[in-house]
Amino acid sequence: ERNYHGTGLIVDAARGLVVVDRNTVPVAVGDVRITVAGSVEIPARVAYVHPLHNLALVAYDPALLDGTPVRAAELDARELVAGEAVTVVGLGGDSRVRSIATTVSSVDDVTFPLSRTLQYREANVEVVDLVNGPKDFDGVVVGENGKVRALWSSFATESGRDVVQVNRGMPVGLVQELVETARAGQPLHSLEVEFATVPVADARKLGLGDAWVARLEKLDGPHRQVLSVARVVAGSPAAGVLREGDLLLAIDGRPMNRFRDVELATRAGQVKVTVLRDGQEVTVDVATAPLGGGDIDRLLLWAGAVLHAPHRAMSVQRGIPPE
Repeated sequence: ERNYHGTGLIVDAARGLVVVDRNTVPVAVGDVRITVAGSVEIPARVAYVHPLHNLALVAYDPALLDGTPVRAAELDARELVAGEAVTVVGLGGDSRVRSIATTVSSVDDVTFPLSRTLQYREANVEVVDLVNGPKDFDGVVVGENGKVRALWSSFATESGRDVVQVNRGMPVGLVQELVETARAGQPLHSLEVEFATVPVADARKLGLGDAWVARLEKLDGPHRQVLSVARVVAGSPAAGVLREGDLLLAIDGRPMNRFRDVELATRAGQVKVTVLRDGQEVTVDVATAPLGGGDIDRLLLWAGAVLHAPHRAMSVQRGIPPE
């Protein structure tokens, strides 16, 4: 008996695909409706839920628009940088277009606390924060050329016993990958590890040698950091191989120090991961996990109980095997 709403972005007009955040498409069972241009409301369905990030695809039948003109947004996957001038465009609760010119204040990794209620929680991504970014509407962040650079998305997180919402910019490169993966109908492979960032200076104290410092610092000047294993998804192939506290050095021989690079490097079924463990360099073979976009798709209602497979958040956040 709840309603969730958010601003969607049409990414495929021919197939009727709209990208939204997972705060708009939560785990609850329900009906989906799309309102276009504030005048046409049509039924839709959840077509794909990103297994890792705050994104979902909602699909509708384009024929139901009855001639209402729509087209897919143009995306620009270049990274936003601090100080860059952008415009946030979105829809208010009254379906009217709103916009605000602003500036990128920072691009930082998300640091949401573990969920007490085991709901979805974003991790392993760098998001955009804006100078006085809008809090009363969501939508998109566009550059000077009018192309979409990021989604101005709503993230659900917990503060004490309350669920709160914060808005951040979601990189549009993840949106492109989401659409391509959904179209192909192929699984998305994941290393199944949540990382934390460690400054290079701290990594030196943990035994990181000068040679690796030089290789990692060459990757990206502003990102003088090392990725540390914060937790491993229970029941995954990585659970028996990688350990909390391991410092990631390379994947298949390529040095890595950013979340997105790790995701792109682990799309194969098997990878070689080089880590620093107890001051020693160790290389291990790790099988990646194929993840689908269906999330939980089977329920059993019995004697007032709703029975289903365990939420993925249990394995990701608390280390409980999915059994």
